[in-house]
Amino acid sequence: MDTAALSSSSAWPALFGGAHDLPGFLHTQVWICCNAHLVTTEPFDRDAMFSVLDWCFDNGWRAYQIQPWAMEKPKISTMILCAPPKSFGVLDAVLQRLMRARPIPFEARDRDARIVLDTRSQPRPGLFPDSR
Repeated sequence: MDTAALSSSSAWPALFGGAHDLPGFLHTQVWICCNAHLVTTEPFDRDAMFSVLDWCFDNGWRAYQIQPWAMEKPKISTMILCAPPKSFGVLDAVLQRLMRARPIPFEARDRDARIVLDTRSQPRPGLFPDSR
């Protein structure tokens, strides 16, 4: 989420009413950007993915699958970026930023835990201090 300029947030209770076992949500993280909250989650199978998408639809949230950004093997997991209605504008901006960037191949990401930006996108100063 460094590429999208998001910071970790502890707003889980406020966003989900304290629920911790939402259907399909796995490795879920709440993020903040421009005073708006976004959520990433990474279901590991098709049924779990549809459970997340259904939950978002039923609760008025937007959700987007961003498969190439999955942290586990992309063949078995899908990264889903979602947001409550108050965060739709920031969600759109974050998705545009992610579309301009590209993740490095999974094997290198798994080994190095780094994401390389495409030449069309510039990292924030200090974001990747060792990359030149």
